[in-house]
Amino acid sequence: MAIEVPNLNLAQASIVSGVGPTFLYNRGFASVVRNGAGDYTLTLESGGVDAAQCNIQCTSRGAVGLIFAVVHTSDTAKQILETSNAGAATDGDFDVTVTQPISGS
Repeated sequence: MAIEVPNLNLAQASIVSGVGPTFLYNRGFASVVRNGAGDYTLTLESGGVDAAQCNIQCTSRGAVGLIFAVVHTSDTAKQILETSNAGAATDGDFDVTVTQPISGS
């Protein structure tokens, strides 16, 4: 029997990438900034969460073969890096979700 751990969605967004990235959908992020090709920083609206206390998932929206890496820059800033299968930094639209396990009492 598996133990199910409920999660709290801290933030969710759909990002339209490129030189001036925008939110197609946003709940919980204050901003998205493009640092360079395939390099984005998303800042949480309020509070923060330690890297050991959260899970960040990124998925491509449309492009095939993108690889995502997430860097915990600070408790409020999360850096998303996108590369192609060949390893080149690339811009592609993506969805991102930050969740935190809810601790039981």
